[in-house]
Amino acid sequence: MPPAYSRLHQFALNAYRAGVILVLAYLVHTHHVRLQIDNDLPVTLAEIQSILPNATRLEFDTVRMGLCIVDDKRNRIGYAVRTQPACKDIIGYSGPTDAMLVFDEKWIVRGVKVRRSRDTYTHFFDVSTDRYFINWWRGKSWDQIADMDLKKAGVEGVSGATLTSMAVARSFVFRLKNGPTPQVTDVSPVSIHPADVVLFSALVASLLIAFSAARGKKFLRGVWQIMLIVAIGFLNGQLLAVGLFSGWAVSGFALRSAPGLALLFAAAMLVPWISKKALYCQYFCPHGAAQEWVHRLAPARWRLNVPPGLAAGLLWLPGLLLLVTLLVTMLSLPFELADIEPFDAYIAHAWSWTVGIALAGLLASIFVPMAYCKFGCPTGALLEFIRARGPQDRFSKRDAFALILIVATLWMSIDYDRIKAWIVG
Repeated sequence: MPPAYSRLHQFALNAYRAGVILVLAYLVHTHHVRLQIDNDLPVTLAEIQSILPNATRLEFDTVRMGLCIVDDKRNRIGYAVRTQPACKDIIGYSGPTDAMLVFDEKWIVRGVKVRRSRDTYTHFFDVSTDRYFINWWRGKSWDQIADMDLKKAGVEGVSGATLTSMAVARSFVFRLKNGPTPQVTDVSPVSIHPADVVLFSALVASLLIAFSAARGKKFLRGVWQIMLIVAIGFLNGQLLAVGLFSGWAVSGFALRSAPGLALLFAAAMLVPWISKKALYCQYFCPHGAAQEWVHRLAPARWRLNVPPGLAAGLLWLPGLLLLVTLLVTMLSLPFELADIEPFDAYIAHAWSWTVGIALAGLLASIFVPMAYCKFGCPTGALLEFIRARGPQDRFSKRDAFALILIVATLWMSIDYDRIKAWIVG
């Protein structure tokens, strides 16, 4: 193959793979914009009555774009205002959260409801059930919240769900400050937290290791992997995952609330696309580092060779999990995508599917090196899909499967109601 043709061929393949991801993200996003317009989960009377029991009717108010709450004598006894869709650009971990403030007749907060979230269920549950965070807002007036500086006011994020809870707090302030406007754009500055500094520092270190002779030094690599497991896995807990990608495709990047995570995602996609180096999987992922250590410490006699036929079949599993991710995302199915990967196990409060997957992956790595990465990781499959492979690269089954994902996504968007009714019943 002539050199000029070879370069053109490589460029075309790389452009195709990047285009596939961009098209999928576009289809998911536009589909959910349409769903939001069609069905935006209106506030119910029962929700209000859990805070103001005397409420009998809700009346839409075009001035503050909220709901007037009246009793059986037609007296106004309160007012309710939602953060969505006005604050759709304020993103926590992987998407916006719909929360509601309920005021009494004197415009004092009587109650808070965290209604739904595009973040993971664990984050949503932690925030919605944290009594300190919920009760903190009670007793404050509309004007107090609208003029509030969250840092000076001492607003604290919920442990384990800091990004989600602080996004809710920002949404409250933003929504009340811009009350008369039904939809506005978030212009708040980028919020840099210690977790973002840790992610950025680790990203710089991983780039230095990946592009220097340090990557071949076994001792240095081992120390770096232990640091990843402890600092990035257990202490930080902000990792790339298909649940995160799903939320960002629906709602947009969390650049303002999680700049470190957004930068990590950009590097994880762009570096392998440009340089052929699997930056995230080989030099950053704490679960990959844990698998390497487990395999290294296990006796050599325990190692197994996976039969070629079985290995060929298992290699399709990550791709099928990507298809499941698209299915859950497009159809808004009640399934937690974090449960198909092990990454939330590092911050899990109790036993869950993600903990089981993490332990199973580590157990398998005793016998087969990097077993989960090879045969079970949809996040790794996505990052591997976009990685450049040099002059020998060819259009493969993986590239053909990517076309199938686009067709399936387009079909689910066009025939959404019928497909969801068939699956859900």
